[in-house]
Amino acid sequence: MQPDLLYLFERGLYGYHYLFDDDLVSETLSAAEDDILADSQRYGVELAEVVRRLVDAPNVTEARRMIQGLPRPLARLFAYIYFQAINRSADRQGATLH
Repeated sequence: MQPDLLYLFERGLYGYHYLFDDDLVSETLSAAEDDILADSQRYGVELAEVVRRLVDAPNVTEARRMIQGLPRPLARLFAYIYFQAINRSADRQGATLH
């Protein structure tokens, strides 16, 4: 799924977040950053495994299913990192965030 990852991040710049359900997106974007960063202390090792599994996923549907099966704090942490990457990319490209 490696080529698809670039596509997913590119689409994320336009508001399409195929890896996450609406509840996870809302929960992540409304969460206190300190709470999410506290989860990073607990889930650091697991987060690396999530990234490896995502890269190895055969398609977006399986990647989404894998993320949905994660413990909620870990899924939220991954989504937070995803959104941080998108925001940084948008800043570099001069995109307008809505």
